Amino acid sequence: MTMNRIAAIATALTAASGASVAQVQYDGYALKTNIDGETVYLYTDGTTPHMSLRLAETAKITWLRSSDGQEADTIRQTTATADELTVTSEGLYSVMADGLQKGSSWWLSPRPRSVSFSVDSADCEALYAKAKAEAPDVSFGGHSLRQEITYQWERGDEVLLTTRDTIAELTGIYGEGPLTLRAVNQAFNEVAITDSVWPIALKAAYEIESRKETADNEATETGEAMSAPADVSFKNNSEGRYTVCEWEIGKAARLYDREPVYQFQKPDTYTIILTITNEETGCASSDSSQTVTITDAALEFPNAFTPNGDGTNDIFLPSFRSLRKYELTIYNRWGKRVFTSNDPTKGWDGTEHGRKAAAGTYYYVSTADGYEKGVSFKRKGSVTLVR
Repeated sequence: MTMNRIAAIATALTAASGASVAQVQYDGYALKTNIDGETVYLYTDGTTPHMSLRLAETAKITWLRSSDGQEADTIRQTTATADELTVTSEGLYSVMADGLQKGSSWWLSPRPRSVSFSVDSADCEALYAKAKAEAPDVSFGGHSLRQEITYQWERGDEVLLTTRDTIAELTGIYGEGPLTLRAVNQAFNEVAITDSVWPIALKAAYEIESRKETADNEATETGEAMSAPADVSFKNNSEGRYTVCEWEIGKAARLYDREPVYQFQKPDTYTIILTITNEETGCASSDSSQTVTITDAALEFPNAFTPNGDGTNDIFLPSFRSLRKYELTIYNRWGKRVFTSNDPTKGWDGTEHGRKAAAGTYYYVSTADGYEKGVSFKRKGSVTLVR
């Protein structure tokens, strides 16, 4: 219990009694309410409250207890400036002392005895349940104190709904599993029950599990865009019992594997839609939260490189993206071929037959095709090898 709550109790008791009541030590203070001038406090009954009284002068202190509306019985008397009472059972506790303008009272609230729930129906959106708690009212001095029950519906660590209503519309539950109902009174005394439920609602969800690893010289437009061909795998995070899952890869394809891998080739932005369906119940759910972008084809070459082993500009490579076919040939100044490649990620390291090629000017010819019809490239030019 926090010190500010202890201080609040002390202040309230002082105002009610005119005495200097220092503190009440316990866990779970919930609220106070006034009935005919008496201050009634509710506690948890899972702990042992200690009620402490402090007076400015020595006085006769009398502790009393009553229950079920019966006349109060004296349970402890002493003459002192301070006294403490350990409470072990529920009831209405009062303290009287010489000089007090009126007695101060505490009520130890009983725990709700039991709680249960039943599922009335389920549809594709929610589960509809009814709660029932046995929580006896308490009475004293001709007054009745009703237990105010709050129902908290939980699924694992997630709180689905907190309500005073016994009827609950529970959304966010997918698939068979445990459901917990907790009945809590004003004093935070509680009783709970857990049972299995069978909702039929579905929740489609997915994530892109892996993307193509882009080479250093693949010039994509953004961090999320990719150069074709790009193999992308999808992870299905859907919840609930479904019999069919359908993936729409933009307008390019429809897939029915639970967790497919698809190779993207044509430049475009593809909206990925996952739809799951239970053919028995007719329930369905879709997730279209992500897109995949494939960039247009491109091919450009630098005009110099420095194969000195410093890790910077050591390889003669093109800047490219989304190429379906590629060829590169490099010649020296006498027209002798010194390097060829069919892979735009593998370039010339400035060697010829395993030896360092001489510094100077070399000439290249390159052709390439993109994945779109009619998109092709022919590049030729000179490159300076600098040592």
